[in-house]
Amino acid sequence: MTILYFPKLQEDELFYSWVARYGKHTGSYGPKALQEELFGDRNSSAVMDFPINLEVFVERLSQIKPGLNAAELIKQTTLWPYYRPFLPESRAVALVNSMKSGHGNDIHTRLGLAAGRVPEANNVKVCPKCIECQLETRGEPYIQRLFQLPSVWVCPEHQTYLAFADLQFRPQNKNFFKPLCDALDRPVLSTGFESFSFDKLLRLALDSQDLLKSSYLEHELDFWQPQYLELLPKEYRKGLVSVDQDALRCRVESFWGKALLVSLGVVIEPDHDNWLQKLSRKHRNVFHPLLHLLLFRALKPNGHLNDLVCVDQRKNSTKQDSLKRKSMSSLSQDLLTTSRQEWEALMCECPDDSITKLRRYALALYTRLYRHDREWLKLHSPKTQRKGNYSENRVDWDARDLHLAKAARKMVKVLLSESVGQRVSATFVLKRLNAAATFEKNKGRFPLACRVLKRYCETVDDYQIRRIAKVCEDLEARSEVLKEWKIYREARLRDSVSTRVKSFIDQKVYGDQAFLEG
Repeated sequence: MTILYFPKLQEDELFYSWVARYGKHTGSYGPKALQEELFGDRNSSAVMDFPINLEVFVERLSQIKPGLNAAELIKQTTLWPYYRPFLPESRAVALVNSMKSGHGNDIHTRLGLAAGRVPEANNVKVCPKCIECQLETRGEPYIQRLFQLPSVWVCPEHQTYLAFADLQFRPQNKNFFKPLCDALDRPVLSTGFESFSFDKLLRLALDSQDLLKSSYLEHELDFWQPQYLELLPKEYRKGLVSVDQDALRCRVESFWGKALLVSLGVVIEPDHDNWLQKLSRKHRNVFHPLLHLLLFRALKPNGHLNDLVCVDQRKNSTKQDSLKRKSMSSLSQDLLTTSRQEWEALMCECPDDSITKLRRYALALYTRLYRHDREWLKLHSPKTQRKGNYSENRVDWDARDLHLAKAARKMVKVLLSESVGQRVSATFVLKRLNAAATFEKNKGRFPLACRVLKRYCETVDDYQIRRIAKVCEDLEARSEVLKEWKIYREARLRDSVSTRVKSFIDQKVYGDQAFLEG
């Protein structure tokens, strides 16, 4: 299908908004029809931040926008550039490919948003003054990318606080593109950030805008620790890689204010392994851009974002290797030999103890070897021994199968006698027995339970017949005449039920005459 008209993409417009305006202009006759027309998939999700099926979309617009390509579309109309500098290259490539194709289920997981600590805004954020300008110059409003970032709560252009529009950021109808103009019939709502320093929020917004408009490249996880160590003042350093976490936490909290950090959802817990500690150490996972911006701006109030994300990777690797060489050369060979001998003597004194116990006996010795002679320490330490019964026969699966089969049969009888409102399926029975997870993970070990569940649990037809019987019983109790349409309505069934169910209804309505005529 070839599209012959599409509205002009506005400055900093979100892809979602662009498609929604097209649907409004053309009077699209349904969300699924619009999805089929633009993406070739009636079930494609209409998400705000990371759309999918973009290659199909570009192909559909090839006649009227021949220079459009999916990579440029991702860069100009999605939130992708904001997250890009903080992702490893392999993950970034996979994420872009997911947006180009129709497989977007893993996008938020790759970004770390699914398990992240930074909350999303429930509604779309707008600038009231921007909307006024858009109505005057363009005749309609649109959703701006910058305002949808979790770190943006003010408008840099009009120097004003943002507000919430009556439009959900994650709409309940995943197929529907709702234009911003349809959400402005109700007044905008306060975001609650008006009580915080405008200058601090403006600094966050400008840094976020810089990320969104610049072409910063991806960085591997090992890039960040040396980078932050280089940015830290000397008084916050305890050694080559150690950081005074209490002093660093006080610096960040005093710069931003505890109340603002709480409102952003990134409060720093002093007694826990908080995000600030993890961010200043060796990175083992991806961190949200907001956390990077909070730490960087607290360390460099007047610095440029280039100081954080525009350092050559080779230079950074050289810096890290230099730190390692310096650490290795700081221990003399004589002290290293003596430390090895002391460790071997300790192992001889306590031959049955684990490495954890040995470390407690001589913490300084262990630390010295771990930092300066780690490979030797690994080879000359007690091996971890697993305790307990880890054999395949530690569980009597036959007995467990028999017990579950009996319990399932009993539970089915109980549920059917209670006339529960939902189908007594195998899944429902197992959940009531708190055995669903064990059964699914070890289904092959429960042959008897499988047969019991298959034999005694309700099929869809059984469940519908049970509902029909209950409806007929209630109608007769009210002395009402049994009619087919009334049974379908009361039982909340469609007339497309199976032949077996229809026969049961005929029997209830017409009695034996239905079978004689058949």
